[in-house]
This record gives sequence, structure tokens and C-alpha cells, in this order.
Amino acid sequence: MKSLAVDTSTNALSLALFQDDQLVLDQTYQLSKQHGQTLIPLVNQLIKNAGWSHESIKALYIGRGPGSYTGMRIGATFAKTWAVAKSVQLYSFSSLAAMASQILDHDAQALVLPIMNARRQSVYAGAYTWRDGYLHSMLEEGHFDFECWLKDQLLPLVNGKGYRRIYWVIDQAGDLTPLIHEHLLEWDGTYQIIEGPSALVTLQRLPFLPTSLVSDPNLFVPFYAHESLAEQEWAQKRSVELGASEQESYVEQTDETDLS
Repeated sequence: MKSLAVDTSTNALSLALFQDDQLVLDQTYQLSKQHGQTLIPLVNQLIKNAGWSHESIKALYIGRGPGSYTGMRIGATFAKTWAVAKSVQLYSFSSLAAMASQILDHDAQALVLPIMNARRQSVYAGAYTWRDGYLHSMLEEGHFDFECWLKDQLLPLVNGKGYRRIYWVIDQAGDLTPLIHEHLLEWDGTYQIIEGPSALVTLQRLPFLPTSLVSDPNLFVPFYAHESLAEQEWAQKRSVELGASEQESYVEQTDETDLS
């Protein structure tokens, strides 16, 4: 079965084509333009380069985040529109897991930490390890104060499981680096920080990631992890607490998802 994979959760746009579980083509773009301007043309070009037709694609995989609000909204709109219009199966996967998948240390004592810097020392974070050839999540993903996450979640996991190697895969390490050094100062294992272009979301190993079937593509909502500042202000003005349905309602009222 031919499938298309898309991730728009960061400033980079990641695409891949698969025949069953075999990678056919993949490309990651770092572009100055928003994904709304580039996504469809680049998808069309990738399909053309593979010699495929749009109709030959029978499954679509979309990165559900967490990450860039605008990017995820654009990706979600694209995925829902494609899946419904072409009557194909839609699956979602963690964008953080896709980041982590580029580290191929299958040792049971190795831990991979995909981190997206969300500014003000907050992050989107997860923790993964390889087991039996597949990537497995070891901590619940979400949006966290980085130092609190280090102390309350990461260190108990590392010490409890006896990990000896840590790979930090960070889009922008910046002010996070001193906190990493500080909190791992007394840990007797080794760690490596991979950042910048080497830490981009890649889809080459998608067949080895956990994926979820979206039973109704019309109802697909990305994993935002928390409300954006604009959404928080919008909620405060109306004295309402945003739930998943209200978030999606607000998303549909914006023009950020316009793919025309």
C-alpha cells in the first residue's frame, strides 16, 4: 500500500512516501514561507518525483504535534481535507517521536529525549527508548516548565530505570543547555546534545513509531498540549474554559489554516 506522511509541527516541513513499510522518498524543507504557502506544491512535487498519482495513495499519516500552533492547524486541515476527499485512511503520530527516531541506539540503557523549545524555558518534551526494533514512549508528552520537568519527571525516570546514556534532540538548545548541565552534574552517565538542523523532525523511520488510526478524519484535532496566548486571551474575554471542542471551534474561525 502506498502512503504519504506529513509533519508541519515545526518551522521545517517534513514529507515522506512509503510503499508498505519501505521508504520511497523523503524530504525535509526549511523555508522562510509559511507551510500554508508551500505544503501542497511540495507534496505534489514529491508525488511527481516518485512517479505516483494522487489516487494511488491509500493512507495518510499526519504529525499530531505538539509544536507550532499555526503549523499544526495547517497540517490538520490538509490531512482532513485529503482523507475525506479521497476516502483514504488517516493515521496520526507524535511529532516528538519522529524527532527521536533519528537516534538509532537500541541499547536498553539509552534514552532519547526529543525537545522543542517553547521559549521562556518551557518546552514540549517526551522520552523514548528503542525496544524490539520499535520506538516506545517512556514519559507522557506535553508542555512543561523545563526545570520542573527535569526534576520531577526526567531524573526519577533515569535513576529508576538505570539509563546510562541520554541523547537530547533539541531544535534550539539555547538557554536550556545550562539547566541540563546543572541537573545532570551528579549523574554518572553520559549525555549528548543534538540540536539545530540535526534535530529536525524526520519521517524516514515512521514504520517504527507508534501510530493511531483516526476513525473519523473530520474530527481530528492536533495535540496542542496547551492553549496559545491568543486562545488564552480569547477565553479570558469570554470567561470560558477551553476544552478540545472549543479549541477546534476557535481554530476554524482563524484564517491561518487557509491552504488556498
